[in-house]
This record gives sequence, C-alpha cells and structure tokens, in this order.
Amino acid sequence: MAGNRIIYLNGSFVSEQKARISPFDRGLLLADGLFETMKAYCGKVFKLADHWQRLQHGADLLKIQVTISQQTLQDISQQLLAKNHLLNQQAILRLTITRGVGPRGLLPPQKISTSVLLTTFPCPEQNDGVSVLVTSHFPKNEFSPLAQIKTLNYLENILAKIEAVTKGFSDALLVNSKNYLIQASAANLFIVDSKQQLLTPPISDGVLPGITRRTVLDLAKQLSLPCFEKSLLLTDLAAAKEVFLTNSIVEIQPVMQVNNQYPLDINNNPITRKLQSGYQNHTLNLKSAD
Repeated sequence: MAGNRIIYLNGSFVSEQKARISPFDRGLLLADGLFETMKAYCGKVFKLADHWQRLQHGADLLKIQVTISQQTLQDISQQLLAKNHLLNQQAILRLTITRGVGPRGLLPPQKISTSVLLTTFPCPEQNDGVSVLVTSHFPKNEFSPLAQIKTLNYLENILAKIEAVTKGFSDALLVNSKNYLIQASAANLFIVDSKQQLLTPPISDGVLPGITRRTVLDLAKQLSLPCFEKSLLLTDLAAAKEVFLTNSIVEIQPVMQVNNQYPLDINNNPITRKLQSGYQNHTLNLKSAD
C-alpha cells in the first residue's frame, strides 16, 4: 500500500504523494508536538478514550491546542481505515499533533494553527518472544514532566534501540538517573518474581503511563494476581521467572533473553499467558460490540 496510502492532514483526506507539510512546521524543525499510537480491531480503536485523555494531558502540558474532538478522532479513524482497506483486520493508527507553522526561533507566535496528521498501517506479524539489552548509555530523567508524555522527541529511545539491534537484540531496556529499570524503547516492562508477584516500575521512576500497562494492571486485579508497582534493578530482572513488554501494538510480548546472561522459558510463563488471554478477551469484546 506504500505510495497509495490515504492520510488525514489538517481536515482533509489526501494521498500520501499529495500530502504537504510546511518546511517551517515546528514539529519538523523542533519536535514541538506529541503523538499517540493506537490499534484498531476490525475498524474499532481499542481504548480510544484513554489515548485521547493522555493526548489531551500532554497537549495541556505543552500548551498546544488540540483542534479536533475525541468524537472527530473516532470518526476520521474509521473513515481512514475504510479508505485504506483496513476495516477487516488489525491495524495501527498514529495521530501526530504539532504546534504548527511558525517563524524561526524557539518562541512560538501567540496565534498559531495546530497541525493534525493521522496515518494508518497494517499490523506486522508478532514475534513469539523478544530479546532485550539493558543499556545505561541513555538514562532518562525521571524528574522531567516530559518523561510522562509522548513528545515527538524520541532520540534517547531511538539511540537505545539502535544500540540493542546492532548488538543482536530485539529491543533495549532503559534506565533512569538512579539506574532503575524503567521501560523498553517503546513499551512498558513487567516481571514476575519468585513469589509469583507481578511487578512493574512506578510512573515516578520516569515511566511513560502506557495504555496497555494500565490495562494489564486492571486485568491483574480482576484475575486476583498479586501486582505491585516497584522500582526495579538489574538484579530483579536477573531473578525474574517471567518478563514481558506491553504496548498497544504488541499487546503483551514475552521476553526470552535479557542481555546475554539471563534466558527465560517463554513456554513456561503461566502468568504471562493468563494475562494474554484476558487481554485478548477484551479485544474480542470490542470486535463483537455494536
């Protein structure tokens, strides 16, 4: 579909060849914006309201005006999926909001028109398990309010993933300034310890408040699984019985190798599988809803 894809840009549906973004857009020049990545199941966006709430929170923090409503996002998402023949399968949507076009320099003008871009992609095949590399080369600042929103500046995450893939791993696990593990390059981190407790780093450690992370925490409560937010070190990871990553696209993805030292048996991960089953039931309910 590359080359023939339809996108939504600033109020219009256009082919990607005809789409025009200003060379003076602050999102391009300064990463002055934010984004959300969502997953649709047979034309219905999962947890759209939660994605919208996180987007609005980020926009408020960045002082960017969001010029579309949640209902409009829902409507254009379904239209865009239909135009790209993605209504009968799982699909990815990415919503990008930038502050808009402005003059040279950091300070935006008082009056500026926000740019809104929505794109769709078919879902790639999922791996049964992934390998991760713990890297401390790009520590995240847990004290920054920007750590908890999805800004367009993902350079630390990009560089960490490049390092991991270059060394033969699927993804990177990042740490904060205190050397606590926080998350993967684009996913949250969970472990199951020797007491069969589900653990995940707290938001205060610099963790992005993932939509799937929240869903897994809620699922754990529903399934009566002991679950806690706890700062994690490499020693916790090394002793873990199960490890998995979460985001809207991969959902719940088992980790089969940490660094070159800690292999994990992804065929013996009962808690991960129980959560995967619960998550799939949520998505099935979405697909069967009117």
